[in-house]
Amino acid sequence: MKHKIIYTALAALVLAGFLIFMFLAGILHAPVRVEEIERVSSPDIAPHMIVDAVITQSDAGATTSFVYHVFLVPKGHVPEKEDEVFTADKVRDLRVTWREPRFLEIRYERARIFYFRNFWTRKKMLSYVVEIRLVPQNESFSLGYP
Repeated sequence: MKHKIIYTALAALVLAGFLIFMFLAGILHAPVRVEEIERVSSPDIAPHMIVDAVITQSDAGATTSFVYHVFLVPKGHVPEKEDEVFTADKVRDLRVTWREPRFLEIRYERARIFYFRNFWTRKKMLSYVVEIRLVPQNESFSLGYP
């Protein structure tokens, strides 16, 4: 009788551990919600050379801050990982500005930047290269911390 109680308690403990693991796995692997918040077309004259600068905002849940991405894509295309040129969190006042064709500025007051690439091109548009510059708008620190 004593062994039966021990085995029942052990089975209940294993089941509870499994359920807790599945619950936490569901929370930790919750889908990330991505929203396009801005799309600005380049000022190019040739229609086949027009490029969009796209800003997206990712939300992984209540315990994380928003992550912002900037992509360059042919006009109207959906952003893909290979088109990413900027990733940051703790961002304040993020904007993209085309200074002229093939020259994009990423402006921000504050940001903690994880990834930045200063040029963009696509395999099908090899002769078309965009230069990208970071332009902090704060005269003091621009890191995304107070």
